[in-house]
Amino acid sequence: MSKEYYQKEYGKRVAEFLSFYGLTEGDLAKLIDSNSSNIKNIIRGKVGLNINKMISIASVFNLTYYDFANPNYKLPLKSKLPKSTIKIINERAEKGIVIRDTSNILANELERLIKEGVLNKPVTSKILLSLMNSKARKKNSTEVTNLLRKEPRNSLIVQLKYRYGNESIFVHKDYAKKYLGMSKEELRELIDGMRK
Repeated sequence: MSKEYYQKEYGKRVAEFLSFYGLTEGDLAKLIDSNSSNIKNIIRGKVGLNINKMISIASVFNLTYYDFANPNYKLPLKSKLPKSTIKIINERAEKGIVIRDTSNILANELERLIKEGVLNKPVTSKILLSLMNSKARKKNSTEVTNLLRKEPRNSLIVQLKYRYGNESIFVHKDYAKKYLGMSKEELRELIDGMRK
């Protein structure tokens, strides 16, 4: 059997353990001082493993590396796991597993609002979120803020120095000059008018 076969089989075993205990790749990464991308690659069988990594992963579940890799070996009871692992399992059960938005609905809606000229005037992330479709409105306004601060939007959108309460104020750079000289009170009045 090839090296790739064993890597994939080991990856399946890691996935089985994570699923059984309700953990994510990030949780395991935290426990072995790694990163979630590395754990995802291990699960996919894309990376080879040295003995130290195998021992680290197995020890998270209080097993030897050869028992961990054995598909016939029963998974231990949660109570038999190390305290650090039990703590992460309990935290994950409390938080739940966050599913990433791979549809980019928020980014797509933000692009639509930019094209429609909504950011030609100063606006907050909360206002932008309220103008999006119902699926996007389920998101958090801080996610909108993060998208505005990242490429490619941060080359189009300017963040003004004043805030509206605890919210940042954004405007398209082509229209920013008019608003950069405004006082905090003038900006507040302008945004208050948009919220009505």
